[in-house]
Amino acid sequence: MASKTNFSTIYGRLFQPVDVAALGLFRILFGFLLCIEAYVVYTPDFVLEYYIKPPFHFPFRLFEIIDPHLTVSQMLILFQVMGLAALGIMFGLCFRLSCLTFFFTFLYAVLYDKAMFYDYHYLILLIVILLLFSGAQRWPALNSLRFKKITSQTTPYWQILLLRFQFLAVYFYSGLSKVNTDWLLQAEPMYSRVLLKKTLLGISLHNIGVAYILSYAGVLINLLIPFLLIFKRIRWIGFGLILLLNGTNYFLFREVKTFPAVMMLPIVLFLPPEAPKQWFKRLCQMMSIKRAEAVTEIREVESPMYHSAIRKKMIVGLISGYIIFQVIFPLRHLLYPGEARWTFEGVRCAWKFKVNAKDVKMKIYVTDSTTGQKFDIPYKSQLSRYQLWMDNIPDILVQYCHKMRDEFIAWGIAKNPIIQVEAYASLNGKPYQLFIDPAVNFAEIEYPLFSHAHWIIPLKETK
Repeated sequence: MASKTNFSTIYGRLFQPVDVAALGLFRILFGFLLCIEAYVVYTPDFVLEYYIKPPFHFPFRLFEIIDPHLTVSQMLILFQVMGLAALGIMFGLCFRLSCLTFFFTFLYAVLYDKAMFYDYHYLILLIVILLLFSGAQRWPALNSLRFKKITSQTTPYWQILLLRFQFLAVYFYSGLSKVNTDWLLQAEPMYSRVLLKKTLLGISLHNIGVAYILSYAGVLINLLIPFLLIFKRIRWIGFGLILLLNGTNYFLFREVKTFPAVMMLPIVLFLPPEAPKQWFKRLCQMMSIKRAEAVTEIREVESPMYHSAIRKKMIVGLISGYIIFQVIFPLRHLLYPGEARWTFEGVRCAWKFKVNAKDVKMKIYVTDSTTGQKFDIPYKSQLSRYQLWMDNIPDILVQYCHKMRDEFIAWGIAKNPIIQVEAYASLNGKPYQLFIDPAVNFAEIEYPLFSHAHWIIPLKETK
């Protein structure tokens, strides 16, 4: 009986109406960052350099249907549409259409070439989907100001709860991924890679003591933030650590662009739901803005509590499935043998940010099986800066070798080419080790979708 009562309490709490103001402020700030992503990051020069110029692109498995040969003007139109959708999200105009438009245009951009894909992009897509099924557009209700349309300014609590969970999962798994011997016992890759050329007020930070402090702080802060945010009395400590962690990340990793700012947004979600509306109302009163009441007043017309019992059960089922997936999916690398940081198997979309640095010395050879003629493939001159990460990422390496195989056959250079790879890698400053089996013919193999790639040589642990 007690368990049934507890379930009813949780069930009721999920659908309890709460003020939508905090969710609305989150939408505005997140939409603003999406605008920066669309208009500042994806500039015409960036599009030309990384989307148009490279002769090869590496789409994700099952998404090969994406056409990688759009013109410059077509790609620019795509990102302009993405930017307009981001503006729609920020201002809450045509909100669901804006979410869908941004989702599919951004999805196209990140699936275009897996060499340019980061877990950060995956997080953006997840947040947009969660916003799509929320009432985040209800405050500030710009549609109601323009069209005199009265809307509810509350939303079911589960919509805020699910966004909170998503950010907490990112922080937790990011911290968990750093619990390894390289990070904790050798302060790597913090010492040899991250701090190598970093200075603060003219003082070099390339110091082993600084590396250990930052390494341990990174682990502890990432793991502590979820627990600090759960409890209201100490939540303010979590807010401070979020600002400290992401400010440090922006200083150390300038290439992450808007990611640190996005990871600061949970602060808004963990505010009292009505707080932003109260702040805005006070500001309007101070500035003698007469229409403040129109924006801040809570107007109940369509209560979320009126959802049918069947619909509520469906929502609870979807929420449960989403949470279970987000808990299990980042752990799938445990199903593969060997060190995931070495093999890169099961690490995408697992929130492993800046966990390791792997340097690879690689040569790719092609042999004509008919004549026995053998020569190098100058892959570095063919690929963009992002695509050169191919030497770290085995599935992209297979795709590249297949593209070269097809071109050698089409050009008549080799009727039955044999493509072999000689690669030595160093993980976090360790001595170079053989990374790829040099006897394997990459022209014939396929990268396994759900199993281990047997031609990746296991990492030999060294002191």
